[in-house]
Amino acid sequence: MISESIIHIVSFDIPSPPDYGGVIDVYYKIKYLYQKRVKIILHCFQYNNRTISEELERYCYKIYYYKRATSFSRIFHFLPYTVISRKSDLLLKHLLKDHYPILFETLHCTYYLSHPDLKNRIKILRLSNIEHHYYYHLFLSEKNVFKKFYFLTESIKLYFYEKKIFPHAHQILPVTSKDLEYTTQYYSNIRAHWIPSFHPFNDLCIWKGKGNYLLYHGNLSIPENYKTAEFLIDRIAPNISIPVIIAGKNPPAFLLKKSKKYHHVQIVANPDTEEMKQLIQNAHILWLYTHQATGLKLKLLYSLFSGRFIICNNKMIAGTSLQPNLSLYIKNTPSEIIESIHSLQEREFDDSAYLQRKNLLEKFDNEHNTQQLLKIIVSS
Repeated sequence: MISESIIHIVSFDIPSPPDYGGVIDVYYKIKYLYQKRVKIILHCFQYNNRTISEELERYCYKIYYYKRATSFSRIFHFLPYTVISRKSDLLLKHLLKDHYPILFETLHCTYYLSHPDLKNRIKILRLSNIEHHYYYHLFLSEKNVFKKFYFLTESIKLYFYEKKIFPHAHQILPVTSKDLEYTTQYYSNIRAHWIPSFHPFNDLCIWKGKGNYLLYHGNLSIPENYKTAEFLIDRIAPNISIPVIIAGKNPPAFLLKKSKKYHHVQIVANPDTEEMKQLIQNAHILWLYTHQATGLKLKLLYSLFSGRFIICNNKMIAGTSLQPNLSLYIKNTPSEIIESIHSLQEREFDDSAYLQRKNLLEKFDNEHNTQQLLKIIVSS
């Protein structure tokens, strides 16, 4: 590696604290690049009451913050709202101060990726999802009529925007092999490379032995997640005796009401980082289920590195190359899930299960993936 590398990173949000899916990948990517002596010029869009981060100053050479333009009228723009709301003339001005490579974190940040003044710059696009797929599944899961309309129109806009913007990237970096296959199939002239999400784990931190509850965790304000929690309460909980804990941000009122039907179901609302860590490590079974096979679920990584037995469905591990073993069970139907819960309830997480979990996670090594990212930056 050259003695000094400098890169611009354009982030869709302030990546500190790393307390939800997308920003976890950005935060730990920054941290590992810093450890490789890369100078990072970070550009963040600020919204949702996230504040300027002193911690990021430890890892970044420079940081610029931009207010996200979230006015209602932008929903009616022909460009996706997630993109047009992150348009900033000041961002372009800062990017044009030098000739360093630019890493755009997700499609949301790419308003300037096709700008003619950046034509000769190395531009790398990180994909956390195929966004029009993701928004279409949000449309299918959403209950609110207005939000359903928004998710559907956003999905259509993202589909056409993707076709316009992808060809301007020198490299595309999906987080799953499934998204890599999509990219290479539809954009065969663009170089693409699979780099899984960055995360906080250097090694396993799983407690052997037994826990005494089943855990489902996720951001419960997102339709996909509260739909899954509802499925757990309605279809699984009535048929098992093990206590069930559902933990996550901002659970909707209907979910809180529904959980009270069963004495062994508890919802933990808005746990902080440490409380969530303890919930994951103390659980006997982590149940991970998704209705949409989009992106790499960061809750899957957290569970794999920190939790005992995992039961998940095929869609949860799509594009990860993970295979079932003594520590990871792939079950799709309610009857299969219930049967696995019964069989695992009295089993201990032992040395064999621990070793098999460790072998599963070699491809998610942050050090290796940092080296891969650096090679891509240099060779683009």
